[in-house]
Parts: sequence; C-alpha cells; structure tokens
Amino acid sequence: MVSSILGEIHLSVDLYKSLDNMLANYLNIRKWAEVRHTIPVFKKGMLPDIEELYDTTDDVIPETADKEMDAAIEKLQTRGLFEIKTEYLRDDFFRELDEDIQLLQGLKNEWDAIEKENDPKLKEFINILKKQLKEDPARKIIVFSQFADTINYLEKKLKEANLPVFSYTALKATASNKETIRVNFDAGCKKNEQKDDYHILVATDAISEGYNLHRAGTIFNYDIPYNPTRIIQRVGRINRINKKVFDKLFIFNYFPTDIGESETRIQEISTLKMTMIHAIMGEDTKVLNSNEELQAFFVEQYKTLIEINEQKSWSTEYYATLHEFTDSPDLKKAL
Repeated sequence: MVSSILGEIHLSVDLYKSLDNMLANYLNIRKWAEVRHTIPVFKKGMLPDIEELYDTTDDVIPETADKEMDAAIEKLQTRGLFEIKTEYLRDDFFRELDEDIQLLQGLKNEWDAIEKENDPKLKEFINILKKQLKEDPARKIIVFSQFADTINYLEKKLKEANLPVFSYTALKATASNKETIRVNFDAGCKKNEQKDDYHILVATDAISEGYNLHRAGTIFNYDIPYNPTRIIQRVGRINRINKKVFDKLFIFNYFPTDIGESETRIQEISTLKMTMIHAIMGEDTKVLNSNEELQAFFVEQYKTLIEINEQKSWSTEYYATLHEFTDSPDLKKAL
C-alpha cells in the first residue's frame, strides 16, 4: 500500500486530498464491519458513510431503523454494492486493517505540517508550457496523468496561471465535453468547425483510446504508469497515420524522484517492460526515454504478408472458374 500512496503523492502537494479520502474510506469500512458485520465492496464512487445510512440515535425505533437500512442497502446493491461477511475473513484481517489506518493517519499528520503551496515541479511545468506555447502557438499540448485528482489540480493551477486549458476525466465524459475536445484538438475536424478556445488538454487515460488529438504535437506524461503500453496509447492520440500535422512529435515524461523511485520502482519496471515490448513486437517511436533501441522488423514482415495475401493464387482462379461454370444456366438446363 505504501508504494501505491507514494505513486500518487509524489506528483504534487495538493494530492494529499487523496490520502485524506483513502483514510476516510478505511475508517468507514471499519464502521461497516462494526454495524453490519460485513466488509462492503463498492465498485463506483465513494462508499456511503454507514452512519448516514443507519440512524443509531436513542429516539429511533430499532425496527424502523432496520427497515430504513435494508431499503438503503438494496438501493446501493443496484449500483454495484456487495458485502462479504466478516466470519469469512482471515483472523488477522482487522489487525492489518488497523495497521493501515494508523499508517495513513501518520502520513496525513506529517503531510499537514508541510507548506501546501510549495510545489516546485508545478511551477517549473507552468514555465515550460508558457515557453512552448509562445515559441510555437500552433502546436497544442496534451498532458496525461493516471489520477483524476492530479488532473483536477492541474486544471485549477493552469487556469490560475492564465493558460488556455481544458480537462477531461471519466467523470467528465459528456457529449458536450467530447465535442469541445473534437473541435479544439482533432485535425480531422472540418476547417470551418475548428476552434482555438483551448491549447492545452489535461486528461486521464479515459481519453487515451478512441480520440484523435493530432492538432497537438506535444505530450507531457505528468506521471508514468507501470504498464508502458498506456504511454504508447497516449502517444497514439497525436501520432495519427491518416493525417500528418507535424513533422516531429515531442514526448516529455516525468519520472519519480529518487526517493519516490526507491519505493515505487516505476522507472525501473516500466523501462524493463518497454524493452521487452521492443524486443518482441518491435516499435518505430521512442515513447519512454531517448535511450530506447527501436526494432521495426515486424513492419517489413507485415508488408510482405499483405503483398502475398493480395496476390491471386492458381487455386483461387481455378475455383472461381469452376464456380462460374457450374453456376451457368445453360449447364443446369443441359443436365
């Protein structure tokens, strides 16, 4: 769990809100176990506070409270809630849960003592964005992060810096937002429909598939996932074969600090996986670092297979002639 927390917290000081939410969720799970004797599993959104669902005050009739609780639970079950009875848990489950709660509380206490506005990474990042937009205003920029909290934080801070930024996460997947992205970042959009209201798009991987963003020529990966194929998918949003906009595409990756890397090993693991991908599948674009050795050998093999498949074999022509002959009305009449 420590590496999971550090994987997000090292990004920016404002992300301590995620730590706060995690702590609240763990405490809530503890309360569910005490009240319901179950461990709740809720797939979407924040787990509802058990105390808000179950009124335990003295002036409430127990039977009424139970009925209200059952109705609330049934409603949550339609949204994906299911419960695991505590009797099925390991004996040390609650000991480990309490240890996690203590760890989270300790981290939060330490974090509360830090000056929240001191974010040198963000300050330098804003300077880089301003410089790039000034030097090449036609080259729009996409900023990716794994975490919705990071995206919301970046949007807020970039707007405060007067940068033309738009944000997108899974919770913002509305038709209106998708249209805004299309007319501002899709080079396939008709010229008379294209707009320049926004030059920077900050987004989670919710936008890494199914979108054309090739009016942008630069990608910043504000954090690096363990699975480097996500980076490939991100780059694929601006590296579109059907319409070339820029001769060169720029990719900037933010790896963890030495302290963060010692706990998360993000750079080590993602680089190893990317090396394996290059060795097995081949690749023609450096997406993780400038030291990647590219091997595009499958490209030539693919072209050769296409050429072979497009050639007509003697058997194909033979069966076509035979089918034409046997399907002839004159032959059928003669038979």
